[in-house]
Amino acid sequence: MKKLLVLFSILLLVLAFSGCSFMDSLFFKADSVAAKDLAEFTGTTPADEDSTMNLLGEAVGDSLANGIQGIMSKEEWNNFSKTLSKNYPGLKALSSKFLSKSAAASKSITFDGDRNVDDDGKVDFTVSIKDESVPGQESGSITFSNFDLKVKAETDDPDTPTKGTWDLDTSTNIDIRNYSNDSSLYTINQGLINLKAKGNGKLAFDSQQDLSKIDYYIAIDLKAGFSISGGEEKSGKFIIEFNYVNNNSLTEDDLNSTDKLFKNLTLSITIKVYDNSNTLLHTYTYNQDDLKADLDSMIEE
Repeated sequence: MKKLLVLFSILLLVLAFSGCSFMDSLFFKADSVAAKDLAEFTGTTPADEDSTMNLLGEAVGDSLANGIQGIMSKEEWNNFSKTLSKNYPGLKALSSKFLSKSAAASKSITFDGDRNVDDDGKVDFTVSIKDESVPGQESGSITFSNFDLKVKAETDDPDTPTKGTWDLDTSTNIDIRNYSNDSSLYTINQGLINLKAKGNGKLAFDSQQDLSKIDYYIAIDLKAGFSISGGEEKSGKFIIEFNYVNNNSLTEDDLNSTDKLFKNLTLSITIKVYDNSNTLLHTYTYNQDDLKADLDSMIEE
């Protein structure tokens, strides 16, 4: 898989609940993270772009996946599954195209909040997590010091919808300390992740209740820093800045067109590599054109 798509997938682990305008790309910002805020590492930094991307994919991706999975107990997931099943008639009208794809990821996350879905197709979904820690299999922990999510959605008819609306607002702060798993060759000495996301949209359904059109507005900003120890050329301090803004209108056929998908989309990803003296060694930047080129090449293959 192309290196930018790998990084984009890693960031989506953190943006699990996300979904605007140019002004948001300027002013809708998460708190920054600096190299000086991170603990020292052991080992040496990667020499090139590909090595950096592979390191972040293996170390950060593995840690976040395990941390998110560990935040929910089996009993909590079972209780949430029962709630979801009970209220599914109202949910499926709003998410028939998305629920099946997101169910596996939802299984890994704790929902400690009010969950209200009434019979007329209105959804009022609030999640709040404070200071929830997940221990590493070998050492350390990932602490969700803040996770707030608000989702509102409504459809005209939960069984045979013709239209629907949704609105979300979320923020997240995650602290990682000395985190190590037996499945990874890396230790994250320290990780700091700050996220803000918001969005809204309108849905239209055809006579078979399949999604026929979606209008949506999304703004996401993430700032993160990681101090990673993994050995020679697999260590370092890494700062990631991610900003995504999209305001679009799509039909079902448009989902197969990257030109349509990337209309009114702006994406900015910056990766910076530092040594223990907080000296900047490398900077790698990507935008929406890079991501589109990767997707187009995958389609051609």
